[in-house]
Amino acid sequence: MFEEKTYENLMKEKIDNISPSLDKREGSLLHFACGANSAEAAQMYIVLEWMFRQMFGDTADREYLIKIAEDTRGLAPKAATHAVLKGKFNMEMQEGIRFSLDDLNYYVSDFIEQKDGFFYYKVICETTGEVGNQNFGMMIPIDYVKGLTTCEIVEVLTPGEDEEDTEVFRQRWRNSFNSVAFGGNKADYMEKINAIDGVGGCKVYRATNAAGEKVGGYVKAVIIASDFSVPTDVLVSNVQTIMDPKQDAEGDGLAPIGHICTIAPVSNVAANVASHFVFDEGYSFADLEEYIKSAIREYLLSLAKNWADSENLVVRISAIESRMLDIDGILDVSDTTLNGVASNLILGPDEIPVLGTVGELNG
Repeated sequence: MFEEKTYENLMKEKIDNISPSLDKREGSLLHFACGANSAEAAQMYIVLEWMFRQMFGDTADREYLIKIAEDTRGLAPKAATHAVLKGKFNMEMQEGIRFSLDDLNYYVSDFIEQKDGFFYYKVICETTGEVGNQNFGMMIPIDYVKGLTTCEIVEVLTPGEDEEDTEVFRQRWRNSFNSVAFGGNKADYMEKINAIDGVGGCKVYRATNAAGEKVGGYVKAVIIASDFSVPTDVLVSNVQTIMDPKQDAEGDGLAPIGHICTIAPVSNVAANVASHFVFDEGYSFADLEEYIKSAIREYLLSLAKNWADSENLVVRISAIESRMLDIDGILDVSDTTLNGVASNLILGPDEIPVLGTVGELNG
């Protein structure tokens, strides 16, 4: 708004307004006086420009975007959450016993099950955020436990999430104007389910009753984990308990009275990739296989992140070949197939892709 109010422009404006009969050359008293005033004015316009930007949700910095979103829609950024993992122990454990693995600390929470002579408990990462989803393997006890020989993290049950990114929150604030969450409509279900820890997105459908009929009051919500993988049974069960624990239409959860809500997970579809490669001198498929897999995984993850906003995800051969060509040592890629077919892989509405096998075509 004040882009033209620079020091140079303000200085020129002031000098031009002074009578030619006065000495206004550089180094004169008038020039010094106008310079000091122009510098102050330019700084004032910079502050005014910044203040103007903070008045609108599309341009406000995070601090003021939060205030705008709270005042206009009652929204706040999602806070960082703790990862909930599955711990394997050779004996019964008490709640609160602490362990460490690499740079992170954990503590034992609820008992899950006893199986094959081992005891499984929920283990909570003390550090919030996605970092808690990354460590697996043997833990080191912080608290001494007599007889303990096995203490291992084996699975992520509910992924930890970082604090909501500013631009993601800004988009959620914008989207809140496009639909009104009210009384069990689709927007209401999506808002409530997406706010549950560990959920990365959802789709909501009309569902059928026991007789297979689509009648009022039956709702199905399909969810994806916050790390954009298939949610665990524990996460699905947790969301089901929050939304509709008894599924008797009595409204004991967040689902409105008269509704029966069923929570289901997305499903994985393996994408098996095979291509003809031309490698640079000194490179081979064996040398670059892990780089190829990593590039394809990154692409498939980008698709999964858009699952909630897409009717059907499509794994495209052209996109896979483009990413493989970005790898040093690969000169050309051709004849790529997905699951043995030389065409794009079109997934169902509730499916996400995961990497299967990666191979080199001969001949």
